[in-house]
Amino acid sequence: MQQRPGRGRSSMQESNGPCVVQGPLLPRAMLSSYISDVSASRARCAWALLLAGAGGCGHAAAAGPPSEAEVPRSRIVRIAPRCPQTKVCVVGHVVLAESADPVPGAAVFVAGRGRDGRPIRFVTRTDDEGVFTVTDPPEGVYRVAIYKDARYVEAKGLELGAAGTTVLPVRLGRR
Repeated sequence: MQQRPGRGRSSMQESNGPCVVQGPLLPRAMLSSYISDVSASRARCAWALLLAGAGGCGHAAAAGPPSEAEVPRSRIVRIAPRCPQTKVCVVGHVVLAESADPVPGAAVFVAGRGRDGRPIRFVTRTDDEGVFTVTDPPEGVYRVAIYKDARYVEAKGLELGAAGTTVLPVRLGRR
């Protein structure tokens, strides 16, 4: 999968192999994962883009995973329980890219098409902990966009709706 920069938006192409992300907010941070499944590659790379501030995504020639020095350690964040007694739950935790402080009141848009082709939309806001939830989204491919003041991040081509809880860590930077 590759992301091509262009006027604040990105287009990704599917491919096998590692996904490496370098973002303007984390210029030296590199996230990589070796993925053989193309659809999983798209979703994992897109989430890595959210983490890195949508800086860029391409192929790496590295023979192994990044060293510990290349991947910044994140702090442990505890949030209140979410989505009791639901089959499918998407939980996002939105923090500021520069400080990792939670972002309360951010607008969250989740839009896509279900497996049957019908349009699906969820609109919500983050709570005081910077957390948002979407319960029981149908299986499908989605776009997630998050806005707060002059900050914005977007990921496309995300496969959501599988049983269980999907956790989306999001670093929100200035645009």
